Amino acid sequence: MRLNVCVYFSQANDKIIYVAGAFDLFHVGHLDFLEKARAEGDYLIVGLHTDPIVNRYKGSNYPIMNLHERVLSVLACKVSSQYVLIIMSCKFSS
Repeated sequence: MRLNVCVYFSQANDKIIYVAGAFDLFHVGHLDFLEKARAEGDYLIVGLHTDPIVNRYKGSNYPIMNLHERVLSVLACKVSSQYVLIIMSCKFSS
């Protein structure tokens, strides 16, 4: 399955805000954070860390929710009518 994503920015001076995190057990604090981030710019890009990455920095019992559930939680909060989700799988040094 191939997914084509097109993002159109109306002006060259649009401000793009990028945030990233685990967003595990999505709660009102996460919602407040995303609303404040969205208010800072014209577009909000949300990055979610993969399960193995969250496990490395939070511990062996995390994340509680798998990546699919966490993505759906972020999308359901309706902070913006437009989303760009980036699934992050980066390496952290020990």
